[in-house]
Amino acid sequence: SKISIMPGASAKGNPNFNPKTTLVTKNAGIIWTNNDNVPHTVTSSKDQGKTFDSSIIMPKKTFTLDVSKLSPNAYDYFCTIHPFMKAKFTVKS
Repeated sequence: SKISIMPGASAKGNPNFNPKTTLVTKNAGIIWTNNDNVPHTVTSSKDQGKTFDSSIIMPKKTFTLDVSKLSPNAYDYFCTIHPFMKAKFTVKS
C-alpha cells in the first residue's frame, strides 16, 4: 500500500495523510512518501512509537513499514512534529 504525506501537510487544517484509512494484508508493506517540503514522521499513536516509528522522513523521501510482524488490528498513527496529523491503517490476516 502507498500513502502520501500531502504537500502543505504541516499547516493545520490542510489534508495530511492520503488516504486517511488504509487496509493492508499481513504479508504486505506500507510505503509513506513525504511530498511536503518539511520533515514528518509516521509514529504509532497508542505507545508513542514503540510499535513503529519512522524517525524523520525528509522531503521526497520514503518510509517502508513491514506489517508482517504486526498483529491483525487497527493502528492509529501520527506525526510527532505535527501531532494534529493523524491517520490509521488496519492489518487484516
